[in-house]
Amino acid sequence: MVEKINKILYDWDPINLKESCVPTDEYLPEAQMIKNLILNSIDSNSLGDKIFNIFHEQFGKDLINFNYNECKIIAEKILTVI
Repeated sequence: MVEKINKILYDWDPINLKESCVPTDEYLPEAQMIKNLILNSIDSNSLGDKIFNIFHEQFGKDLINFNYNECKIIAEKILTVI
C-alpha cells in the first residue's frame, strides 16, 4: 500500500523534487503518514486536508506549489488504488 501511495505522490511531485533527479522513494515518509491515516477509515475530503497539512509541515510554505483542491484529487486517487 505504501508503495502505491508513494508512486502517486512521486507522479504528482507537489514540491518539484523530480527536477533535482531525486530517487523515486523521496516521498516515502509522507506516503507512510498517509497510509496510517487511511487505516483509520478516512474519507477523501478529510484525507485531502491531511495531505495538505502533511506537506506544509514537512516542507514549509515556501516550497509548496499546490492548493487544497489538488490534495483532494490526490486523496481520491490514493483511496481508489488501495
